[in-house]
Amino acid sequence: MSFIIIIFIAIIVIVIYSIRESNQRKINEKMGKTEIEISNNKIYATKNTKISSEMQESIHKYGILSFQNSTGKWGCSDTTNTIVIPCIYDDIEIFKFEKVFLIVKLNNKYGLIDNRNNVILETKYDYIFSLSSISLGKNDKKDEYFTFRLDNRNGIVNRKGKTILESIYENTGRLGEEHFYFKVNNKFGIIHDDGKLVSSADYDEIKEVFTNDKEYSDDYFIVKVNNKFGIIDNKNNFKIVCKYDDIDSAYQNKEQHFNFAAVKFNNKCGVIDFENNILRPFIYDNYDEALKLKNN
Repeated sequence: MSFIIIIFIAIIVIVIYSIRESNQRKINEKMGKTEIEISNNKIYATKNTKISSEMQESIHKYGILSFQNSTGKWGCSDTTNTIVIPCIYDDIEIFKFEKVFLIVKLNNKYGLIDNRNNVILETKYDYIFSLSSISLGKNDKKDEYFTFRLDNRNGIVNRKGKTILESIYENTGRLGEEHFYFKVNNKFGIIHDDGKLVSSADYDEIKEVFTNDKEYSDDYFIVKVNNKFGIIDNKNNFKIVCKYDDIDSAYQNKEQHFNFAAVKFNNKCGVIDFENNILRPFIYDNYDEALKLKNN
C-alpha cells in the first residue's frame, strides 16, 4: 500500500513539474529585463514582473516596443500590446523622425521597414545607417534618408525607398541639410537631395560650413584640391580658390550677410571673408588667437 502511495505521489510531482516547465516555456519571452507572456497575438507582463522604465520610455517615444522571444528572435508590439512586427529578426533598431522606421537584421543582412511591417528595403544589405531627418528647404517639409551598403558599394534612399544615389559609390553621407556627398576613386562629389548633381567627384575632401544659428550651411562647402583648401557655393562656383594650407572652420551669417573663415597660409593663421578679403593678417600661430581677435 505504501509503495502505491509513493508511486502516486511521484506521478503527481512529475505532472506538476511538467506543467510548471510548460508554463515557463510559455512565458519565457523578454523585453529588456521584463518577462512577458504571448497570447492571441498580444503580449503581457507576467504576474511576477512589471513594465520596465525602458519599455515605458520606448512606448512613449516610438509608440512601438521591441521584444525578444524564447527562440532569440525579435519583434515589436504597439501601444495596445498587439504584435505588429513578428518575431523573425535577429536584431531591431528603432528610429523616429516624423514616422517610425526600423532597421532589421536577418541572417547577417539588414533591411528597412516601417512600424506596420511594410518593407522599404529588403533584408539583403551589408548595413543600413540613418542619416537623420533632413529639411527639404523652402517647403519646410521633412524627409528621412538612409545610407546602405550592398556588394561593397554605398547608396542612399529616402523613407519611401526612392533611390537618391545608386549603390555604386565607395562611400556616401550627409552634407549640410539638403545635400549628400559621394566618393568615387578616392574623390568626392556633391548631390542635392532632389537628385540634381552639384559637383562631380572632383575634390580630395569636402567639409561643412556652419551658420550663425549653429546649423550646417547648404550655400557653401569647404573643398580640398591638390592639398590646398578653398570654398565653393552650391552651384560649384569657387568663392575662395584652393590656395590655403588649411581651412579650420568657416561661418555663414545669414542675418548680416557676412561670412568668414579661419585659414592657414604659409604656416600662419588668419581670417578672411568669402570674397577673399583679409580680415586678420596671417601672423598668428593658431586659430584660437586669430578667431579671438576676430570675435573682439
